[in-house]
Amino acid sequence: MPPMPTRTIRVPVRYPKNASYPHHLLQPGNQVRIVPEPENPADPNALRIDDGTGRKMGYVPRELAADMAPPLREGLIRLGNARVVEVDPLRVPVLVIVEATIHVAAPGGR
Repeated sequence: MPPMPTRTIRVPVRYPKNASYPHHLLQPGNQVRIVPEPENPADPNALRIDDGTGRKMGYVPRELAADMAPPLREGLIRLGNARVVEVDPLRVPVLVIVEATIHVAAPGGR
């Protein structure tokens, strides 16, 4: 079976209220994971972003997660590598941009 085509997306990390993530530890190039959270009572489409140690950094913005979660559940897309590409500690809240590879299933295939 040929490999799935890929697309790359860049997303800002959204932080939950009262988040206390140690942003000073983040550097461009740090690997992260985007993890579906279908049991999240606030949003079943939530996509959590964890750092390389598994600690929650924040979330994919709700609007983008709403577009991504259904095809993830259906196996139409698969998340690949993700990494931090930008950190701006002078913004409030701190701006962190994550770049992720999305593998897209061929039409009619999985």
